[in-house]
Amino acid sequence: MFARGITFDPDIEALSINVRVSTSYDLCDPVRVKTPEIEPIRLKEYIKNLLPWAHGHQVKSIVTFVAAIIERQTGNQAELARMQGNQEAAVKRLSRLIHNERLNPKDFPDWLCRKALERLPRTGLVRIAIDWTIEDEQHLLTISLIVGRRAMPIFWRAYGQSVLKGRTKRYELAVVKRAFKLIFQYVEPSRVRLTADRGFPDKDLFELLDRLKIKYIIRVKGSTKVNYQEAWIKLNRLRFQGNARRRNLGRIEYCQDAPRRLWVTMSRARDKKANGASGIWSVICHCALRELPKSTASDLGAKKLLET
Repeated sequence: MFARGITFDPDIEALSINVRVSTSYDLCDPVRVKTPEIEPIRLKEYIKNLLPWAHGHQVKSIVTFVAAIIERQTGNQAELARMQGNQEAAVKRLSRLIHNERLNPKDFPDWLCRKALERLPRTGLVRIAIDWTIEDEQHLLTISLIVGRRAMPIFWRAYGQSVLKGRTKRYELAVVKRAFKLIFQYVEPSRVRLTADRGFPDKDLFELLDRLKIKYIIRVKGSTKVNYQEAWIKLNRLRFQGNARRRNLGRIEYCQDAPRRLWVTMSRARDKKANGASGIWSVICHCALRELPKSTASDLGAKKLLET
């Protein structure tokens, strides 16, 4: 659900909301207001536009509970039901809504992805990030649209830990294929820049990205070997010259097991969790790296990223 003006203030670790749900929202125009202000009519219009097949009672129930979620900032069913007067009746309504076969959780990412992509400008780069979020035994693979310094999820799939055993890479490829099938209905491949962390790079992913003609920059593990100066050497064995913060290795063969010529760059990056100590980030790219605005650095934690 999109709500105009939802912002997170890291200084007070709180969410500030001014909800005016509409089909004409602006993703880059946050408004900080502490008291939630919900317009039911606009929320209803948005739900009807998002779910055109839903009948009146379904739309009413969805609007009621979405407004409650926004106001209470919780997904706890009992707490949401307490806001509706007759708690017992509200619990039954919510249960019927959740178990409605037409409200398939797997369909919602598709709807949300389409609504987000419809609002994108017709020109300019579109930055996409892929990442895993893990909580207990629940694993969430998320495709996010980078808006300023924030990653806004537009597509995802959830998996149990037991399901992923031995199948993680297969599911990653399937999600990437499905997500970009939707994205390319609204955005030309030449406009896309994909970022990912060091758990993602492998031969099959590179082949898929090349087939889809997606330009990418991906962080890699320091234990990976590269063919540098006619010898295979681990990235974490290479050193910087003096106090240099960046070292370009050029376009070299990456990964001894499945060699592929890519541009490789090493950068020093401060780790806030380690009291500001510097760490070394190695990234690979389909082409030479250039500087980007600092807002891009949050994707991987590196200072230099891609724009070509």
